Amino acid sequence: MKPFYIYDTAERKIEIFEPSSKTISMYVCGPTVYDQPHIGNARPGVVFDLLWRFLRHQFPKHDVVYARNYTDVDTKIVNRATELGIAISDLTETTIASYDASMEAINIIKPSLTPRATEYISQMQHIIATLIEREHAYVAEGYVLFDVASKLNHGWLSRQDSNGLKAGARVEIAPYKKSPEDFILWKPVTDGIGWDSPWGFGRPGWHIECTAMVVDNFTLPIDIHGGGGDLMFPHHENENAQAECYAHTEYVRYWMHTGMILSNGKKMSKSLGNFVTVNDALAVAPGEAVRLLLMSTHYRQPLDWSWQKLADAKSTMDRFYRALQHVWDAEESEPHAPSWVVDALLNDLNVPEALAAIHRMANHAMKARNEKEFIRLRRNLIGAGNLLGIMQMTPEEWFRYGNSEISDNEIDKIVAERDEYRLSKNWTKADEIRNRLDSMGIILEDKPDKTIWRRK
Repeated sequence: MKPFYIYDTAERKIEIFEPSSKTISMYVCGPTVYDQPHIGNARPGVVFDLLWRFLRHQFPKHDVVYARNYTDVDTKIVNRATELGIAISDLTETTIASYDASMEAINIIKPSLTPRATEYISQMQHIIATLIEREHAYVAEGYVLFDVASKLNHGWLSRQDSNGLKAGARVEIAPYKKSPEDFILWKPVTDGIGWDSPWGFGRPGWHIECTAMVVDNFTLPIDIHGGGGDLMFPHHENENAQAECYAHTEYVRYWMHTGMILSNGKKMSKSLGNFVTVNDALAVAPGEAVRLLLMSTHYRQPLDWSWQKLADAKSTMDRFYRALQHVWDAEESEPHAPSWVVDALLNDLNVPEALAAIHRMANHAMKARNEKEFIRLRRNLIGAGNLLGIMQMTPEEWFRYGNSEISDNEIDKIVAERDEYRLSKNWTKADEIRNRLDSMGIILEDKPDKTIWRRK
């Protein structure tokens, strides 16, 4: 069997992935469930779904266990529930359901395990108590903090020394800390959500949540830990430090991180008002087109999102399905992932190279003229699609669903939403909606008293 090469973020180099046992363990940081899932949430979802599919393909004799968590206790959640005037549990349940539906719509298979942070409070408290006993943590003014100085190689993953850590944007300076870079394991709270503990009523810090979920569900070290590149510091750095001090063993064998999502060259974020929800994208194009765009750039590189690129991804999927349609009536046989697609994915999940191979197959399919070619190309196209999570419909289903025209009523609702952004002078979101409608063939004309629209 050919080796599978992946880029290990911790070592900053390409390495051969070798399972540690007959069970391959993978943990990926999931969403903080306080708002609608956005494209930034979806990219790691797509990338690690692809990795999970590929690991199962390459290591069929292994059990591949994939866990992706929900952070359902956080200050953002408390603040959002207060703002909406609803119970925290109602907010988290609704958001998790929305996230799951969005991920399913872009062909992300539900992971083996989907732990929620609130289910692991006792495990977190046990780890914290052990860290205090071993003098890796201390209690101060109702807080429990990790003593970064006690972990000699802290900063190893993110390659930040003490000065860099102190200057980090997310390091909190507080009088109860021994050192500015010490981070919270447990904090006192007087409102929102909390639990009794040996250190008073409170709730856990962010980093300890993932450590508890990993330690409780897997034997250390786990094979792969993944997430967005923005989580490397401080989250993964601190998660690794406290886990290794608790377990006295290596925490993770291979670290993998995805590149950030950009919007017109700028980081996509809620604070900048330039973020796109998954539902925004799904209103314009089918889920497979959204998925294709999110993996069309190599996963370690930044991805610059635009509505035109989504339209291009939709056109690419149209082309793949036209090719599949041409050979669809061939005798059915077991799908087969062709070697040139597998070889591309063996090279650190090189999806652009795999897509180039599928384009070549599509060319051959459109020119195929005999039954033998039809059978081979049909099984190869479906086999390649199964690995990438695309071409999961029949051609008939795709062209019926993927090309359905947006209704006048739906356009009126979107235009009304844009008018609200214009009134509040949020020109970024207003322009974003204009571009979205333009990609759908809808032209807007702004009049003094209203906006009118027409189809191209």
